[in-house]
Order: sequence, then structure tokens, then C-alpha cells
Amino acid sequence: MKLARLLGAAVAAYFIVSASFLPHFAAADKATGDTYQLDGLDPYDSPVKPTLSLSRIELTIDEARANPVQTIELTVKGAKNKYAPTALHINYDERLTLVTEDDFLAERGKAIDKLEDIQYPAGPHCFGLVTAGSGDLGRDGVMWSFSFTLPDDIKAGDEFPINIEYKRPGLTNDLFTNISNDKNGRLMEAWVFTHGIQHGFIRIKENVTTSSAVTSTTAASTTTTTTATTTTTTSKSKTTTTTTTTTTTTAPPTTTTTTSRITTVSTSTTAVRSTAVSTEVTNSPPPVTTTEAKPVYMLGDPTNNGIIDAVDASYVLGAYARFSTGEGYPDAKCLATCDVNGDGLVDAVDASKILAYYAYISAKENITFEKFLFLRK
Repeated sequence: MKLARLLGAAVAAYFIVSASFLPHFAAADKATGDTYQLDGLDPYDSPVKPTLSLSRIELTIDEARANPVQTIELTVKGAKNKYAPTALHINYDERLTLVTEDDFLAERGKAIDKLEDIQYPAGPHCFGLVTAGSGDLGRDGVMWSFSFTLPDDIKAGDEFPINIEYKRPGLTNDLFTNISNDKNGRLMEAWVFTHGIQHGFIRIKENVTTSSAVTSTTAASTTTTTTATTTTTTSKSKTTTTTTTTTTTTAPPTTTTTTSRITTVSTSTTAVRSTAVSTEVTNSPPPVTTTEAKPVYMLGDPTNNGIIDAVDASYVLGAYARFSTGEGYPDAKCLATCDVNGDGLVDAVDASKILAYYAYISAKENITFEKFLFLRK
């Protein structure tokens, strides 16, 4: 909470509270929106239990009118170097207007400056924010910041909620996991969406005015005595009262733009194996015949779980990091799943296309990856 300037040395104990970011004193809650499917997981088993918090801002009416654009920060705590693939939806009050610049809905924070990202509108009063990386390079701190314009007819008592909403539209679902998307990653994600969310708001309150009275009194009494005459001179006390009124307005937070970049970091990968299936024909006298099923790969799904999302984009970036530093080369399976644009390379271009597809089917319609790539040619 920001404190206003002191009214003066004589009344240093008096102060007023100006536009303020409230501390996250409330207990964490679950995400709004769809119900998170635990599928047998117990979130309390998660080795790490991060919290995602949105700013909570209180403004007086005068402050809000003087500064109608307010910036909200999305902060993560307790997940340093534990995450890379994330997919979050922000839902905000319909009376607010989202501030955009060159089609960008939000600014990246330092917590994700080593990750790749994509952002997209996701319906009325909602937008999506997605990250991926070559390793679990996400840190604690500000992940995203975004600004809203308050309506003109604000009044004391107005509150504008801003929530983290969980969405599971069909082929995709929101994420907060590690690059391997292993059990620990899924437990962390389960904790975040069911116990680790602190929603935000912008709240309008009455104007605050504080007055302090300072009284100074001067009295002088002089008595002169002689044997013959007594003369007494008295000056009357004079009281002066000064009333000081101070109103302090805090300017909106400053947004800093961070340029995204790809960090090539060698990381361990999750091995995905396909098991050959054998069929033996034992009827005698014909000889034994063995047939081997060919592995079936899905373009854009190197993790082989039937879903194309930010986890797959992170896998591609991790492979790109290894190959670019001379640690191996793409095999047939890697090319079949990761070489999205068919140029014989596995790189950030392929990861970006996977992220773009994930954003498209999350916000618009469920189409195949191949159809999406065809429409984007």
C-alpha cells in the first residue's frame, strides 16, 4: 500500500491513503470457468504449489477520473524454473475496455522473457495468453501485464472483477505444466487451477480528505513592582488556526515492454516410444509369418498424446535447441511430428505454427492441424 506525503513536520502522524495496490491478503481460490478434471490426481501431492495472482487496485473517484487507464499484472510465485508450457484465459468485467496496441493485448513480463508466447482474443471480454520454451525457463515474478480503460460513469462502490478462467473447449485445455508434462507437471497444473488462483479487481471508493488543525498560542505577562507604584502589563493570547487539506493521486503503474527471444538451452527430453506389434501365424505346415505394425505419427504432436498444444511447441523448441548446438539430429519420428512446414528442419518456425494452431482452435473452431496449415498458406 502506498502512503501519501506527510502533511507536515508538526503533524507527521497524520496521513492519507491514496490510489493503492492492495496486498494479496485473501486466500487463493480456484479458477473460474470450466471445472478442472483431476483424473485421479490429488493436487496436495504436488511438490510445488504455485500461486497466480492478479492485481487488486483501489482508487478514489477523483483518482479514477484523473487516471482512467489502469494496468493489471499477472504474477506467479513459487514456480521458478518449474514451468514453460502455459495457457491461461483472462476474463474481465464487460464495463472495462481492454487497451490494445498493434494487435497486442498484453505485455510480457520478466518471468517469461526466456519463453516464446502467443496471445489472442477468446470471445467477448476474454483473451488467451500462451507460452512455450526449450526448457523449464519460466521464473517467479510478473508474467503478463495488460491495461483497461474505466467507464466514464464510475461511482463509489463500483468494482470491476478480473479473473483467471479455466477453459477446456474440446481438443485443447489450459495449461501450467513443465516441458515434460510428467506427473509432477500435471500435479502442479492441478494445484494451480484448483487452489492457486488469486483473482483481481479495480475498486472505486469515496474521495478521502483529511484535515488537521494546528494551534499556536503566545502569551506574555510582565509585572513591574516598586514601593510606590505597581504597574502590570499583560499581552493577550492570540490563537491562530490553520487547516490544511491534501489530496494525493498516484499515477498508474508504468508498463515495460520486453522483447521475446528464443534461448537455446540444452534440456533433457521425454522419450516417446512406439512398440512394434507382432502377430505370429502358427498353423502348420505353413511357415511362421511375422508382421510389424508401422508406427503412426501425428503432425504437430511429438508428445504423442493426441493433443496439439503448448507442450508440443515446447518439445519442438527443446529439440531445436539440441540440434542447433550439435547434440544429435532429427530422426524420422522427429521430422514426422515436428517438421510442421515440411522444410526438413525442426526449428522455432515449427513451434510458432503449433502455438498459432493451439490459439486458433481454443478461440474459434476445432479443425485438423493439416487444414489449419492449408488455410494459412
